[in-house]
Amino acid sequence: ELEIILALLKYLAMITLGCELEPMFDEPYLATSLQDFWGRRWNLMVSSILRSGIYAPVRRVCGRLMSSDRARLIGFLATFIVSGAFHE
Repeated sequence: ELEIILALLKYLAMITLGCELEPMFDEPYLATSLQDFWGRRWNLMVSSILRSGIYAPVRRVCGRLMSSDRARLIGFLATFIVSGAFHE
C-alpha cells in the first residue's frame, strides 16, 4: 500500500514539476534476505545519497592514509553514524 501511494505521489510530482524522480523502492516484497531488503530494495534514494555523499568521500580520503580494508570500515562507520543521526 505504501509503495502504491508513493508511486502516485511520484507521478503527480513528475507531471507537476516536469522532472524525473528516482524510485524509492525496488519491489521490496521480492527480497530474498534482510540484506537484500535493506541493501538493495528499500529506501533507494537515501541509500544513494548516503553512498555518494558520505561513504565514497570518506573512503576516498581514508584510502590515502590507510589500507583499503580500514578505509572501507571507516566509510561504513561514518555512513552508519550519519544515518543514525538522521533517523533520530
